[in-house]
Amino acid sequence: MEARPQLGMARACYGVLVHGRGKHCLLHACARHRRQHGTVATRARTSPKGSRRQAAATYLSHSARGFTSESKASMGTRVGIIGAGSVGSTLGRRLLASNRFAVKYGTRDPSSERVAALLASQPSAAADTIPAVVEWAEVVILATPSWEPSKAREQIQRLAGSLGGGIKGKVLIDVINGLSGWPALSLSWDGGPSTSEILQETLPNTAVFKAFSTVGVEQLGAPDGSLINGQQLTMLLAGGPPDRRHEAEAVVAGVGFAPKYVGPIRYTRNLDAIAELWIHLSIPGAGETPEAWGRNFHFQVIEKAST
Repeated sequence: MEARPQLGMARACYGVLVHGRGKHCLLHACARHRRQHGTVATRARTSPKGSRRQAAATYLSHSARGFTSESKASMGTRVGIIGAGSVGSTLGRRLLASNRFAVKYGTRDPSSERVAALLASQPSAAADTIPAVVEWAEVVILATPSWEPSKAREQIQRLAGSLGGGIKGKVLIDVINGLSGWPALSLSWDGGPSTSEILQETLPNTAVFKAFSTVGVEQLGAPDGSLINGQQLTMLLAGGPPDRRHEAEAVVAGVGFAPKYVGPIRYTRNLDAIAELWIHLSIPGAGETPEAWGRNFHFQVIEKAST
């Protein structure tokens, strides 16, 4: 039995566990569009060969292209999401809802029916090929299916190559958990390197972070804690150089979590261990534990209030 479709990719944070059963151990302004694209209509209108009708047609055509691609996704920090499944689309929806981010999905087939359905549900978003989205984005989120642990390095190198040269110098947030088959559903974190470390090694001029990997997709869509106890959920993240940390934290906060940075890329091993634990506790029969907690729990950072 293949269990991965049930996972929704585990995602969370750390500290005292808050469980659903109680506490346990724990968007395109016309003015902007005219400024950006009005010159096309102006050139057509003033051209000796251009009539007003031609000018209008040219402008409308250009406007339509702009609205469905660049203009529709031009407001706020530009986030490219590689992958349009449940995890990627949930992150995109949350970022768009914050009104501080523009979102584009990068997929192998941006004209597919599945992507069309996603864009119909998120009309402020756009989609394009993976290299085009990476080139456009300021921050890239990697939310593709899980790596196979035995082939992780090869798969990571192949995916890194598919991102294109536009990834250089940008922040990349890795959401992927490399799970083995059922029922072990184990992550290769013990002893390292983690898959995020391999990704950083493969992309040395990219600031790689790990986040959104230790909590279920349900909580990913409800960072306000409404599915648990109503307390805003924290989100652990690790990796990247310190001077790029604020960019990754802004995306985590944009989704709705309280970001909690734990350290450099080596600590992604710890996040993988927490992700594995979340998965095993949430899916009956996974791993070696007899415990089955359901999916409405979260590993939460709880700190003493500052005085």
